[in-house]
Amino acid sequence: MRVNDIMESQYTDLNAQYATKAETYYELSRPEMVEFIPESAKKVLEVGCSGGGFGALLKKERPDVEVWGIEPSEDVAGKASEKLDKVICGTFQAGLAELQGQKFD
Repeated sequence: MRVNDIMESQYTDLNAQYATKAETYYELSRPEMVEFIPESAKKVLEVGCSGGGFGALLKKERPDVEVWGIEPSEDVAGKASEKLDKVICGTFQAGLAELQGQKFD
């Protein structure tokens, strides 16, 4: 089995798992995690950004922060794109090309 076939299989399994989660799962903002983002951070990449709840909270508390997200679920990534500066729909591996040359804190 080729690597791309394995990755596609894992992505399909991931989508099936996501389909079983309650809609509210994707909107969690996780306020307890904000303290782990250094005050000096100006550009943040959130892998698995869900509906953008955490990134939106971070941007609200720190308006000068730019937040990018990666989210494999197309529907959920669409919601995140309304809140974050940039959202890549797909797995982290699939998003690497779009991240090329970008720097995050």
